[in-house]
Amino acid sequence: MTHLTLVLGGARSGKSTYAQAWAQDLAGDQVLFVATAGALIGVTLAPSLRPYLIAAHRSQEKGHRSMLAWLGLGPVLDLDLRLGEGTGAALAMGVCDAACKVLDEMATFAEAGVAGEED
Repeated sequence: MTHLTLVLGGARSGKSTYAQAWAQDLAGDQVLFVATAGALIGVTLAPSLRPYLIAAHRSQEKGHRSMLAWLGLGPVLDLDLRLGEGTGAALAMGVCDAACKVLDEMATFAEAGVAGEED
Protein backbone atom coordinates (compact mmCIF):
# COMPACT_ATOMS: atom_id res chain seq x y z
CA MET A 1 0.00 0.00 0.00
CA THR A 2 1.39 3.41 -0.96
CA HIS A 3 0.96 6.38 1.37
CA LEU A 4 1.11 10.01 0.34
CA THR A 5 2.85 12.43 2.66
CA LEU A 6 2.26 16.15 2.22
CA VAL A 7 5.00 18.51 3.34
CA LEU A 8 3.49 21.75 4.61
CA GLY A 9 4.77 25.27 5.09
CA GLY A 10 3.66 28.89 4.85
CA ALA A 11 3.70 30.91 1.65
CA ARG A 12 2.84 34.45 0.59
CA SER A 13 0.90 34.71 -2.65
CA GLY A 14 -1.49 37.05 -4.41
CA LYS A 15 -2.42 34.78 -7.31
CA SER A 16 -5.99 33.94 -6.32
CA THR A 17 -8.51 36.47 -5.04
CA TYR A 18 -10.82 33.66 -3.87
CA ALA A 19 -8.01 31.91 -2.00
CA GLN A 20 -6.90 35.19 -0.43
CA ALA A 21 -10.44 35.79 0.82
CA TRP A 22 -10.63 32.24 2.18
CA ALA A 23 -7.27 32.62 3.92
CA GLN A 24 -8.32 36.00 5.33
CA ASP A 25 -11.50 34.50 6.76
CA LEU A 26 -9.54 31.63 8.28
CA ALA A 27 -6.39 33.37 9.43
CA GLY A 28 -7.38 37.03 9.64
CA ASP A 29 -4.69 38.34 7.29
CA GLN A 30 -3.81 38.60 3.61
CA VAL A 31 -1.51 35.60 3.46
CA LEU A 32 -2.29 32.50 1.44
CA PHE A 33 -0.88 29.23 2.75
CA VAL A 34 -1.24 27.07 -0.33
CA ALA A 35 -0.19 23.62 0.94
CA THR A 36 -1.50 24.15 4.46
CA ALA A 37 -4.86 25.31 3.14
CA GLY A 38 -4.91 22.22 0.93
CA ALA A 39 -4.20 20.07 3.98
CA LEU A 40 -7.08 21.70 5.88
CA ILE A 41 -9.42 20.83 3.03
CA GLY A 42 -7.96 17.33 2.73
CA VAL A 43 -8.35 16.57 6.44
CA THR A 44 -11.89 17.98 6.40
CA LEU A 45 -12.81 15.68 3.51
CA ALA A 46 -10.76 12.67 4.67
CA PRO A 47 -9.76 12.79 8.37
CA SER A 48 -7.67 9.62 7.90
CA LEU A 49 -5.19 11.81 5.97
CA ARG A 50 -4.01 13.60 9.14
CA PRO A 51 -1.39 11.02 10.31
CA TYR A 52 0.40 11.28 6.96
CA LEU A 53 0.98 15.04 7.12
CA ILE A 54 4.31 16.63 8.02
CA ALA A 55 4.60 20.35 8.71
CA ALA A 56 7.96 21.33 7.23
CA HIS A 57 8.17 24.66 9.02
CA ARG A 58 6.06 27.21 10.83
CA SER A 59 5.90 30.43 8.86
CA GLN A 60 6.45 33.76 10.54
CA GLU A 61 3.34 34.94 8.71
CA LYS A 62 0.20 35.51 10.78
CA GLY A 63 -2.33 32.72 10.62
CA HIS A 64 -0.02 29.82 9.92
CA ARG A 65 0.24 28.89 13.61
CA SER A 66 -3.55 28.61 13.92
CA MET A 67 -3.74 26.49 10.77
CA LEU A 68 -1.06 24.09 12.03
CA ALA A 69 -2.76 23.99 15.45
CA TRP A 70 -6.06 23.03 13.81
CA LEU A 71 -4.25 20.26 11.95
CA GLY A 72 -2.57 19.18 15.20
CA LEU A 73 0.89 19.53 13.67
CA GLY A 74 4.15 20.81 15.05
CA PRO A 75 6.77 21.92 12.56
CA VAL A 76 9.96 20.03 11.76
CA LEU A 77 11.69 23.44 11.75
CA ASP A 78 10.73 26.65 13.52
CA LEU A 79 13.34 29.13 12.32
CA ASP A 80 11.20 32.27 11.94
CA LEU A 81 11.24 31.77 8.17
CA ARG A 82 9.27 34.09 5.96
CA LEU A 83 9.84 32.15 2.78
CA GLY A 84 7.81 30.17 0.28
CA GLU A 85 6.63 26.67 1.05
CA GLY A 86 9.20 25.15 -1.28
CA THR A 87 12.09 26.58 0.73
CA GLY A 88 10.75 25.32 4.06
CA ALA A 89 10.03 21.92 2.56
CA ALA A 90 13.49 21.68 1.01
CA LEU A 91 15.11 22.43 4.36
CA ALA A 92 12.91 20.00 6.30
CA MET A 93 13.25 17.11 3.85
CA GLY A 94 16.88 16.56 4.86
CA VAL A 95 15.81 16.22 8.50
CA CYS A 96 12.93 13.88 7.57
CA ASP A 97 15.21 11.78 5.35
CA ALA A 98 17.79 11.48 8.14
CA ALA A 99 15.09 10.43 10.63
CA CYS A 100 13.86 7.71 8.25
CA LYS A 101 17.40 6.44 7.73
CA VAL A 102 17.97 6.23 11.49
CA LEU A 103 14.74 4.24 11.92
CA ASP A 104 15.43 1.94 8.95
CA GLU A 105 19.20 1.51 8.99
CA MET A 106 20.54 2.00 12.51
CA ALA A 107 21.53 -1.20 14.28
CA THR A 108 20.16 -2.09 17.68
CA PHE A 109 22.64 -2.54 20.52
CA ALA A 110 22.32 -6.31 20.12
CA GLU A 111 22.89 -6.16 16.35
CA ALA A 112 25.93 -3.94 16.83
CA GLY A 113 27.36 -6.15 19.57
CA VAL A 114 27.21 -3.40 22.19
CA ALA A 115 27.43 -4.79 25.72
CA GLY A 116 24.39 -4.16 27.89
CA GLU A 117 24.16 -3.55 31.64
CA GLU A 118 23.95 -7.28 32.32
CA ASP A 119 27.28 -8.00 30.53
